[in-house]
Formats: sequence, structure tokens, C-alpha cells
Amino acid sequence: MRNVHSSSQMVVEIYPEGSAEFPMFSRTQYLSGAQGGLEPGSTVVEVKAHLPGGSLWYNLTGADVQTLRRFSIDHDTGRVTAASRLEPSAIKPYYDFLVSAHNRVDPRKYAETSVSSAATRRAATVILHLSEMSPRCPKFHFSEHFGTVRETSPPDTVVIPSLSVQDLNKFEKLSYQITEDNSNDNFYVDVRSSNVSLRVKKPLDRDSMPPALQGIYTLTVTATNSKCASSVRLRILLEDVNDNSPVFEKNDFIIELNENSPPGHVVAHLTATDRDELDLNKLRYFVIDGKSNDITSITANSLTFGGNIFREENYL
Repeated sequence: MRNVHSSSQMVVEIYPEGSAEFPMFSRTQYLSGAQGGLEPGSTVVEVKAHLPGGSLWYNLTGADVQTLRRFSIDHDTGRVTAASRLEPSAIKPYYDFLVSAHNRVDPRKYAETSVSSAATRRAATVILHLSEMSPRCPKFHFSEHFGTVRETSPPDTVVIPSLSVQDLNKFEKLSYQITEDNSNDNFYVDVRSSNVSLRVKKPLDRDSMPPALQGIYTLTVTATNSKCASSVRLRILLEDVNDNSPVFEKNDFIIELNENSPPGHVVAHLTATDRDELDLNKLRYFVIDGKSNDITSITANSLTFGGNIFREENYL
């Protein structure tokens, strides 16, 4: 019968008592955190232990296998890095594991530091906390825009050609709306293209604006994503157009005049108004019908008697 056997090699290391010291961590607590998670290779923490006259070897331990696989460690320096993408979680906002530092001369002598919220007396605590990234808010290029538009401009006329926010392509969902408006809904924000603009919504009338506005509309446009918003102030000057005719206070005037009235006598004050601001204090008056050359003249809005009037003659 042939003999069946196997063999193995065993290495026995003998550590003389008192030949090595225990490592000691320099801190009793390590704190680490990140917003929005960590990418693979990102540093989580770098722990430090001391061993006078000795050499150290660091290792990860004290956690479940799934947790340990998410991290790696430089055994010589104690630098812990993310081995895979680490996402923040409301259920578990921190990771729990241990880092040990071993005496290379006598690996039985080691110290541990805990990456946990619950540490023992022999362990230094390291807390890795991951939180949600601060929301990225839209931001306009300027805090205020100025625009000019004529009151005869048709609907869809562009007033302000660009109202897009900075880094527009970094926002998946973005909405624009007019949140403050003293123009009586005369404008709208056009978002039909990537170049957001302000346009005329309906016919404009400078002459119907309240005098307190002095021809300037003030609007606020707000850009909003799913988490926050940003606003910009718009000031729109509505240019006046001479599109109204002067109007007398009444259509007919009846004037009584003595036939012996002296030349230069003021017969009447005639007042007309014009809704166009362009014509403010610029109206001129003319006599365009009747026998005005013999009996009347007009200066500013005063109709004066020119002399040589007789009752027996008809000046109608």
C-alpha cells in the first residue's frame, strides 16, 4: 500500500517580552464630513498613531464587509480614501468602522480608532458625516435691467433681449415669471428659446399711465428651480409718441363784444389740452376761419379785438 501524506510550512515568530511598545493615536477623536458625497479616491480622513522608535502598519477593521469595501487605506500612512462613490443618506448619514495601528515588530500590540459615533475608552472616535449638497440657485447676470419701448410698439416687440441666468445649461428645470408688476400686465417673459427675453404683451399707451410713474414701469422677474429662486429688477421707459390731437374744453364758444370796444381788448381765453407729453406747454393757436383779419388776433391762447367792428355788419 502506497503511503499518502501532505505537508505544510509553519513560521513561528517569537516576540521577547517588553521588546516592543504599543502604538498610541495622537487624537482621541477624528471628524470628517462632505457635502454631496465623495468620489472614489477622495480622502476621508488620515489618522496618526505614534510609536517611539518603531514602525507602524494601519488597517481597516471592526465593521461589516459591505462597509469595509467602500473604503481603502494606505497601510503605511493611515490615509483612508473612498473606494466607491459615497452618497449622503437620510437613513444613515455616517459610516461606522475601525482603523487599527499595529507595531510591525510585534503585531499583537496595536491601537484602534473608531470611525463611529460610539467609541470605547481604548478607541479614538472618527465620525464621517455625509450631507446633501447645498442647493445651486439660479443667478442673473445683473441685479437690474433697463429697457426702452415706444408706446406704438406692437405685441411681441422685444423690450429686454436677454434675461437668462448664469450657467443656464447646468439647470435641468427652470421657470421664469413676473412676480411684481405695476404695468397692468403689459409685458411677458418669453421662454420659447434658451435666450429668455421680455416682450410686449398688449398695446401700450403712455398717455394713460398714472403721472406718478413718470413714464417708467417697474417689474420684477424671478427665476426658480426646484429648491430656490433669484430675482432681477426691470425698469421700462415707455417713450411718448405724438398720436393725440389737441382738444378744446368745448366745441363752441359764444362771445359778447361791444361795437365800441377798443383795439387790443381781450375777447376770450381759449384753452386746449393734448394728452401727449411731447406737446406739454407747446400748443400754438391759429384763427383758420372767419373775417379774422379785420376784427381779431390771437396770442398764446388769448383772442383779442383788432378794431373796426360794426354791429350792422355780419361777421358770422
